[in-house]
Amino acid sequence: DTVTEARMAIAMAREGGIGILHRNMEAAEQADQVDRVKRSEAGMIKNPITPTVDDTIGEVDRLCGQYRISGLPVVDKDMKLLGIVTNRDMRFEDDPRRLVGEVMTRMPLVTGHADIKSADALKLLAQHKIEKLPLVDDQNRLAGMITLKDFVKSGKYPLACKDSQGRLR
Repeated sequence: DTVTEARMAIAMAREGGIGILHRNMEAAEQADQVDRVKRSEAGMIKNPITPTVDDTIGEVDRLCGQYRISGLPVVDKDMKLLGIVTNRDMRFEDDPRRLVGEVMTRMPLVTGHADIKSADALKLLAQHKIEKLPLVDDQNRLAGMITLKDFVKSGKYPLACKDSQGRLR
């Protein structure tokens, strides 16, 4: 009988319900709350947050904290995948001004094609013992990302309320 914000909407959707955002936010803040819900469990993340080699690890760390994620694919201006920067890459860094290009894990990475099936993506994640699978097109442009976390959450919350793309509602 009340309204919510992203954290409670995520919890409710995982249990099969749906949270209604309150109207006492600016439109941009409402959109941000919806984006947080959609990114929290996405099946395939169609528009992952993407730093460049010239961004700082301080900026990446802030984004990871804001969206509660542990790594981001790194791209160039044409969206070509250059590597990935994860918490593991940044864990022992003490200078937040250090550039992503200096600490990221560079290509070649294990990747999947943009049209990969979920079962095949899970096999790749397990085979290579990785948690993030960047998806690329035929020109090696980033098309999305699949995370092990989403498979784990799907198993833990089988009754979750999701849209046709596998994202929480």
